[in-house]
Amino acid sequence: MGRFHRIASEVGSAVKTGVVSGVKITIKLAKVILPVYIVMAFLKHTALMSAASRALSPVMSVFGLPGEAAAAIVLGNAVSLYSALAAVKALQMSPEQVTIAGLMIVISHNLPSEYVVLQKMGAPAAAVTAARFIASLVAGAVAGAVLR
Repeated sequence: MGRFHRIASEVGSAVKTGVVSGVKITIKLAKVILPVYIVMAFLKHTALMSAASRALSPVMSVFGLPGEAAAAIVLGNAVSLYSALAAVKALQMSPEQVTIAGLMIVISHNLPSEYVVLQKMGAPAAAVTAARFIASLVAGAVAGAVLR
């Protein structure tokens, strides 16, 4: 019985640690995702988003994306994957468009923070950052051509 109680105690402790960690991560992500989602959902119904969408539509059409998708890609590149996900969700894009935007964002995300990390590692930060950004554009164009 002693061994069983020890194992049960260890399992209980691991579950408790996992739940607490999961709640902390959920709160941390919600602090990013909810505000971005709310702002994007609001902007979607404004003249500002409409004007930006029209202006960016020719560029975004290269990737098979609507002009509004530029906001999600900029957020992903400048802030984080999670802010980009919230923007994509708020924009209600088609599955193909979500795939294209997701591919672009996964290749090229959080560029300012990762630039600093690359510098601290002694890597050629500007070259790596530029390569990631260009790779995301190429991948987006190819995926857009294939999925249209």
